[in-house]
Amino acid sequence: MVQITQQMWIPPARRHLSSMRANGSLFCFPPAGAGAGFYRELVPLLSGIEVVTVQLPGREERYSEFAWVDPVAIGRAVAEAILAEPFGPIYLMGYSYGALLAFETALALEARGQCVAGLIACARAAPSSAARAKASAMSDEALLAYVQSLGGLPADFEGMQDLLSVVMPALRADFAANEARPYPANVRVHCAMDTILGRHDPEAPSREGAAWARRTLAGSRNLTMPGGHFFIHEDLGRFAAVIKDCVT
Repeated sequence: MVQITQQMWIPPARRHLSSMRANGSLFCFPPAGAGAGFYRELVPLLSGIEVVTVQLPGREERYSEFAWVDPVAIGRAVAEAILAEPFGPIYLMGYSYGALLAFETALALEARGQCVAGLIACARAAPSSAARAKASAMSDEALLAYVQSLGGLPADFEGMQDLLSVVMPALRADFAANEARPYPANVRVHCAMDTILGRHDPEAPSREGAAWARRTLAGSRNLTMPGGHFFIHEDLGRFAAVIKDCVT
């Protein structure tokens, strides 16, 4: 059993400070298999916001640690780390699988009496009361083909054997966590929510905005961007502008 510590989330280098902290602290959760570096090019575009990129075990500088497969435990650990330090208004943003972790972290923070200023869910279907398809049970070849079809890996990734051995454990753990449990209809957050979905994303079509709206007791907005599952890469500047509007 991996011990939960406050290092669950980020070493100091992962905090990107600004002089306008009052605008809010934005915690960013990456998609399945990815590390905090997923947001490397986004951070400089979010001026006026304190950005904290979440680094989970099993990737980048935390490669030697076991990747976790329990989204509830991850959300609680990240919440504990957030509560251990003073931050501005707390915003949580997750991309794909990261949206589920942002949702779980919001639940955990609110359960501890901490107000969450906003939740931003990108490129993921809303937590469902029904079981999800088990992508985590696919063979390595099928899983890689599936992720590549969404635009999440380079076309020649299968030939990068060294990189494959590094990425696959975290990728499999994240897909298992993504499919870990159903969410009853009464599992909802109290904070306001924004959903950002790709117009041509087969995994999270625009109708999922209405499903996400049912997961909050506050107001919600459903925003759509051109592109597929990884629309963030198709127009990063536009995506950054949308995020800044959600936070400020």
